[in-house]
Amino acid sequence: MSESSTKDPNDQVEESAKPDVPYTLYLLECEGGSYYAGIARDAEDRFIKHLTRKGAAYTRANPPIRILRSMDLPSKSLALKAEIALKRLQRAKKLGFFDRPFVPEADKPRAVKDKRPHKVAAACKIL
Repeated sequence: MSESSTKDPNDQVEESAKPDVPYTLYLLECEGGSYYAGIARDAEDRFIKHLTRKGAAYTRANPPIRILRSMDLPSKSLALKAEIALKRLQRAKKLGFFDRPFVPEADKPRAVKDKRPHKVAAACKIL
């Protein structure tokens, strides 16, 4: 057996051990007064990409003016959930979204569909 076939586990470097970089949810003010929300690992760098027309299609058509608000989140999953929650809000409530920590809604159990025949359908049976 050659030496190359035996590996010492202490010599291996974990490739998956990357620093845990948080994601940032950001809200941009664009020309015309519209808002644009997105997530990135580096919001400042992403803002520069939006400014140089290398970002999203929306910001190429509606150039951003400034970053209005931002929030760091510990994972991409949580950042995506926060982005969806932010985008569902009315415009007047979007800035206030950043004033409190984001807590995703608990997964609600889905309603079980009633499999019994509908009362009207049962009453309308053809004899």
